Amino acid sequence: MLSFDGPGCLERYTPTTHEPVVTDASSARSTATPSRRRSPLSGSAVQRFPNAMLLDLNDLVCPGGQCAAQNPDGLVVFRDSQHLTDSFVRTQVAKVIDRLKILGLGPLFAR
Repeated sequence: MLSFDGPGCLERYTPTTHEPVVTDASSARSTATPSRRRSPLSGSAVQRFPNAMLLDLNDLVCPGGQCAAQNPDGLVVFRDSQHLTDSFVRTQVAKVIDRLKILGLGPLFAR
């Protein structure tokens, strides 16, 4: 979750060259503290059910706990303070599938 309007910030700071703009103005230390508190609770809840698993993807969205409106490749990550852009999510699909395979769900993604 961003603590500011990511798209609005990028709109103000994007140069006409369309180069990636990743500055202190377009990134923030993750404000997802409630999410961090929920992850262990979710993990505990999931352990009670043999048919449930927890897939934490926070590090894909905010690497090192640093959320940014735009990633270093110039891709806009957030469409507002808490929703991801479709273009960013599509770039993460292979990583999500790899993690699902680690959880033993690989046969669902056989190509």
